[in-house]
Amino acid sequence: MEANERQLLLDYSQNRFNAGVQTPLTQPQLNELITFLFAHRMQRAADGELTI
Repeated sequence: MEANERQLLLDYSQNRFNAGVQTPLTQPQLNELITFLFAHRMQRAADGELTI
């Protein structure tokens, strides 16, 4: 995972779940983060910024 993706997930989890770096997440929250990251990477790939 790239540094900008890590920061993106941290920001998303803070805004969405009010969770910090040390906050344990539930399985549904983890699933949402994975889906968010996947969608972000697919958008970057569609924009030509990321090669799959």
